[in-house]
Amino acid sequence: MPIDTYYTTKVSTERLEAVAGTNKETFQTKLEDLLCRIEKQFEEPEMLSDGAFYNQSKMWCGDVDIKEGDKVIDSDGTTYIVKGVSAFESVITTHHLEIILTQPR
Repeated sequence: MPIDTYYTTKVSTERLEAVAGTNKETFQTKLEDLLCRIEKQFEEPEMLSDGAFYNQSKMWCGDVDIKEGDKVIDSDGTTYIVKGVSAFESVITTHHLEIILTQPR
């Protein structure tokens, strides 16, 4: 069964972009209505290398433009921060991305 069969969640993404004519940046919508799957990874928050505790989740989706630092917003308003992106390709399955998401505690 192809992996995209399990993409049942719609999310949008935002990326920090420069504001024209200023030295400021703000989050701007990058992708909308992206189908994916998000699963919680641990019951308890985990400490990452920055010393902060986060709830971690993993997201699977097609090959799209997403990178570390982007925000992923679930249809219910839950906001995650992208901490890692890995691309996978196989002769059996469709090319997809596996993304580590965090929520600060």
